[in-house]
Amino acid sequence: MTEKPTETHNIEIAGTGWSIPAEDGVHRRTLVKGMSWTVPIAATALATPAFAASPQPTLKFTQDSYSGTACGTISGAQVKRTVDGTAPDSGKTVKVTLSDGYTFANGSTTYSGTTDANGLITLPDIKVPAKGGNSSFSASSDKLTATAAVSAPKNTKSQQVSNTTAKADGPSDATPLNSGYWLKDGTLYFGTTAVKDSSGTDLKVASTSTGWYATNTTENNYIAVQTTDGKAYQVNSSTAKIAGPDGATPLNSGYWLKDGTLYFGTTAIKDSTGADLKVASTSTGWYATNTTDNNYIAVQTTDGKAYQVNNSTAKIAGPDGATPLNSGYWLKDGTLYFGTTSVTSNVTATSDGWYASNANNNYIAISTASC
Repeated sequence: MTEKPTETHNIEIAGTGWSIPAEDGVHRRTLVKGMSWTVPIAATALATPAFAASPQPTLKFTQDSYSGTACGTISGAQVKRTVDGTAPDSGKTVKVTLSDGYTFANGSTTYSGTTDANGLITLPDIKVPAKGGNSSFSASSDKLTATAAVSAPKNTKSQQVSNTTAKADGPSDATPLNSGYWLKDGTLYFGTTAVKDSSGTDLKVASTSTGWYATNTTENNYIAVQTTDGKAYQVNSSTAKIAGPDGATPLNSGYWLKDGTLYFGTTAIKDSTGADLKVASTSTGWYATNTTDNNYIAVQTTDGKAYQVNNSTAKIAGPDGATPLNSGYWLKDGTLYFGTTSVTSNVTATSDGWYASNANNNYIAISTASC
């Protein structure tokens, strides 16, 4: 008997990629009336589409970064909001904030606009500050936020009037301080000589003032020091003596700061009402030869008042809210003042300020930027 040739056929399960081989092209199980035929669970699982995350709105600047030049203008910056990362989201309010001297054409640092049919707001011209420099633009809309970097080359001019350079030899690799002092490995040196306390032990230094020069003794070079055990020393050349409250921060010209109170030596400085000055910030302190009380410091109090202190006497001497500098100078909103008199504007940086005993006594070095 001749065998019938065998042909193999596949029965496909639509939409799954699965098939069942059958020799006769019609599988036997399909011929049984009333018999159910189930597809394996694994196969149905493959046929189920994955859960898709709902679209999320987006907010971003149309450029990742912007650049300009000092005193120049950045034009055409835009922010785009979308419904889902692609489709524009029109009619939504977007607020943009600038900082670090960058402003819109009207001088404001904020701008709000409503997105157009393309989901965009176009910002007004942005003015680059005279000083240049780096910053970032910030945008917000509802709970969405975005930023973009901005850069401009720095543009400053350095100005200094009168300069005398004093040089002292110190230990190699030491940190230089004013008036001939050096700091190395926690030890204070005057020149190459380690400064010692009254017991003959090297002073172990936690912090120092910047150092200053005075003309009231034959040994003119001073610095204030807080030691690692919290003692407050004033050093005159190689001689150290305790001169301020324990735990106080050393300043120049005999001043110390502790817990927001300014001291001259161990005496708390008081205002005209007899209350202790509550200090927010100070200058470094300076020495002058124009009065019998030679030691000065400038102070901004916690209520924003600008005091100049001469030994133990405090008087208001500058604009409210100004940053205190030495030698009668104050800085407020980029304007330099001598007392309450405006000297120059567009100031970007200053030195501490200093006093010299010549015809014009009060000096400071500044950097300015102007268009």
